[in-house]
Amino acid sequence: MAPIEWDDSYSVGEAVIDRQHRGLIDLINALDDDVEIGFVLDQLTIYVAEHFRTEEEMMAGMGVKGLEAHLRRHREFQEWLTASKQVYRAGGTGGIALRDNIRTYLNEWLVHHIKGSDQASFGQSGGP
Repeated sequence: MAPIEWDDSYSVGEAVIDRQHRGLIDLINALDDDVEIGFVLDQLTIYVAEHFRTEEEMMAGMGVKGLEAHLRRHREFQEWLTASKQVYRAGGTGGIALRDNIRTYLNEWLVHHIKGSDQASFGQSGGP
């Protein structure tokens, strides 16, 4: 899978959030290298805790409409991440297949979440 290249189409117009989103892209791209899957999943756990907290606090402070739905999408991501870590630690799904499944999910989530709900919440173009 081709690496994701950051460009302005991913920007939500908030420097701290954009910087954190770039970090997510770097983690996704690391899956193309021979970086251990468990390491990437652990780094994602750290990323999610910090990023979601930052984003949710900013959105709450801005009075973003639909915040509860946005929070649900964050929780669903966290549940997916927890389940993925359990599968990895249990030795389920072959390494390459698991890496591909994680990479595909993260690519789709990144595009739909950032270019959709994040941009809409921060007042940029994008869908709900």
